[in-house]
Amino acid sequence: MSYSRWSNGYWYCFYSSNSGDTRDTQLFEICDIGHPMVFSYKELTDDIDGCLEKVREEFNTEKTIAFGDGSFDVEAIKIEQTYLDELKIYFNRFIQDVENNTELK
Repeated sequence: MSYSRWSNGYWYCFYSSNSGDTRDTQLFEICDIGHPMVFSYKELTDDIDGCLEKVREEFNTEKTIAFGDGSFDVEAIKIEQTYLDELKIYFNRFIQDVENNTELK
């Protein structure tokens, strides 16, 4: 399930189909060519603000990504607080979806 796509927000994020069998192992993914990130339900419920800070740090880091025989440089992006506030909404929607899933332990 997608929580946001680039057409309606800054983020492209979704409930991952690679999630495990328990509530704690459900995964939320941020799709980004240079800064893909994954957070578990447990990580988000233990420290949602810490997860937002990890996103800020990740996007604020320059790096080089290797693929095949090549590579490309990823520029640092200073994420505005409004974008992190938006992401927190999606984190919370994901948390609610996981908690509403009665099939998970």
